[in-house]
Amino acid sequence: MASETFRLKGKPRGVRRDRDCLTCKRRQVKCDLNRPGCEICKDAGLKCQGYRVTVKWVDDGKQQRGAPRPSKRSRRTTTTTTTTTTITASSDTTSPRSSVDDVDIQSINWTTDISSALQYFAAKLDLGRCQSALSPTSAPSPNTDDMSDIWKFAWKRTASHVGRPDKNVNDDDDPQFLHLAALSALSRMVRAGHIFAIFGITTFAFLDVREGPFGDWGRHLQGARALLNIHCGNLAEFTQVCDSTPGLQQAVSLLNWYDVMGSVVHQDRQLVFDAFHREYMDDSLFELTGCERETFQLYINVVHRREPHSFDMEKLYHLTVIQLLKLQTQHDDQDSSQQSLIRDAWRLGAVLACVGRSAFSSECLLIVTMVIDKLCTIISTIRQNNEAYLHLALPVYLIGVHGTKDKHQAQVKLYWSFFNCRKVPEYPHAQELCDHEREREKNRRSKEALS
Repeated sequence: MASETFRLKGKPRGVRRDRDCLTCKRRQVKCDLNRPGCEICKDAGLKCQGYRVTVKWVDDGKQQRGAPRPSKRSRRTTTTTTTTTTITASSDTTSPRSSVDDVDIQSINWTTDISSALQYFAAKLDLGRCQSALSPTSAPSPNTDDMSDIWKFAWKRTASHVGRPDKNVNDDDDPQFLHLAALSALSRMVRAGHIFAIFGITTFAFLDVREGPFGDWGRHLQGARALLNIHCGNLAEFTQVCDSTPGLQQAVSLLNWYDVMGSVVHQDRQLVFDAFHREYMDDSLFELTGCERETFQLYINVVHRREPHSFDMEKLYHLTVIQLLKLQTQHDDQDSSQQSLIRDAWRLGAVLACVGRSAFSSECLLIVTMVIDKLCTIISTIRQNNEAYLHLALPVYLIGVHGTKDKHQAQVKLYWSFFNCRKVPEYPHAQELCDHEREREKNRRSKEALS
């Protein structure tokens, strides 16, 4: 049956928009709410960053009353506030090309581009479903149609990224409708408490990290954490769930990565996941991103430093010195040296995150400048076609905030422009955030110098 024409009316349930645009909210000025861009930003000569969409995945443990579970006939029905539409699509036409026989799962880099991530996690999901079908004690698999809605939306976005249509998605499919259908499908899976919903949350998080407000990824992480709480409350239980659910360890590892990176960027929040979630992160994540596990731990310690009464500052500085001592003394242009360059970039980024927010002093400023000089040299040497180059967004952001020289900011702009010039810009608002936070950091230093 052909899809019916779908026209959005009103504001769909489960989706709301913050009243102020992101730029006005960050500047702490009143927004005129004009869309797609507000006049306040235009008058100030600033680029309006638009309005974030907030998704409420869970109800904080409070089950909705009077909300019946969808029947088999209505599972393909997506409901908005005033409009109901029925669509039909079989799972074999809307899911990623994920046959376990056709995909060499271990060779896929699931951290870098959305197409590879979809292919990887879809293959893992198929493997998990096969295991569930063979196990009489396992929980029932989620509705196939729900996963199809998520894959269909994601592949539509993937096709726009690579600049060519995807044969699995019709050209006349409304992207906004696909988005709402995917959100509705994922909400049903989360309400049912099925662990496979993690793959859907990871898909939305992946897209938001690349295309949404830089570092502001908490809403997806909160939903994933609430879902994990249903299934496990300690390391032993978490390990057991991961070992019985193919791909779960990798998906949660990626979400933990976003959690730590976002917490370093936005210093007004703590980590969403528990320490035991990070303890069982997949080692391949650190290989694919180029950030060693112990370096990653230093970024975690930077976040924990905001709790001065419960954190060992002396230990933090010892860990910082270790990262400096592990820097390579020289590099050439071979592939092995490219990987060592990336590891060094992460090490210096961690050092910068540690000392950048220290109390102002001439010695501290000298250390920050020397670290950034070295970091800029390393990043400029890394080839842009290296898959791990994309992951260096956090060290580059820290350069943008703390860099005091023109060459520092030139390196930052070069990095962001490389991703902004793509057909679908990635990290689209990172430069504006760097500029804003650099001004705040400059004011902080000035006040401390006068005190």
